[in-house]
Amino acid sequence: MSALIIDYTRNASSLEEFVYRYPEFYKIIRNKYPNIPVILLGGCGVSVRFDEFVHDFCRNQIKIYPNTFYVSQREIIDTEKECFISMDSVHYSDMGMVYIAKKIINVLSIYY
Repeated sequence: MSALIIDYTRNASSLEEFVYRYPEFYKIIRNKYPNIPVILLGGCGVSVRFDEFVHDFCRNQIKIYPNTFYVSQREIIDTEKECFISMDSVHYSDMGMVYIAKKIINVLSIYY
């Protein structure tokens, strides 16, 4: 594995569950792969509270692992094009996946 992207905000059933599982999963990955870049995708839409947690978590982890990056999905999605990004406000369309992939490629190109 040369990089990891964590996009868990859409699958968490509650903030409590998310706060409990997210840091633990990250620790497991970091213990095994301390030198790879890890991109933490923030939430968008209804998962704003999850996004705030991911953003704060990332700021703390950057101090330990400078190869940790935060990508805000809310900043990527232009509200003018939002209806083309996701038809149900949860799952990305092909166009939505392209927007996210381009941002991830930009972040990884800085690292590599």
